[in-house]
Amino acid sequence: MADRRRSKRMRPYGLIVAYIWLAFAVVWAVTALRAKRTLQTHWLNSWRARVIVAVLVLAVLAIRRYLFHARGPDFISGVIANPALNIAGLVLAAVGIGVAVWARLYLGRNWGMPMSVKENAELVTTGPYAYVRNPIYAGIALATLGSALIDWWWAVFLACAVAYFVYSAKVEERILLREFPDSYPAYKARTKSLIPFVY
Repeated sequence: MADRRRSKRMRPYGLIVAYIWLAFAVVWAVTALRAKRTLQTHWLNSWRARVIVAVLVLAVLAIRRYLFHARGPDFISGVIANPALNIAGLVLAAVGIGVAVWARLYLGRNWGMPMSVKENAELVTTGPYAYVRNPIYAGIALATLGSALIDWWWAVFLACAVAYFVYSAKVEERILLREFPDSYPAYKARTKSLIPFVY
């Protein structure tokens, strides 16, 4: 009974995080309609790669579902039953999504899928891009970390996201050096990739 009450207390935090991510998805879907035409993209943006990602996500959800029946609901949703951590997680998730959306809107029509080349691309170095070169990645990673403080299963996606963002940032740097050989080196020299003043 105590475990059930604790799981119920956890639900509002998880629900709020779900709404935060839903708002993020809506903004992304709507603003993507106005992006410039893509001239070149990475194979990870292909439909095959997206199918692989979808299968992996479904596999994680299936494992979670199995453990729900095998170990009980408290193992699934009540692992982090700490209100202080949950509130901190909500704050991090909201701030992270806020940063990602700010960076996305600031790019305007220059936004594109990761590791892609847009038509008439411009190098954006102001706004959130004055602090880090990849504020969208940084914001999403921060939001995922915050979500993991509410539901530890998010840690699986956090590990995958960080690995993907580091790889993607390296590929994009090569593209930007090729597209903006005169201005990008100076911009890279004065900014960090993902974490201000650190990395």
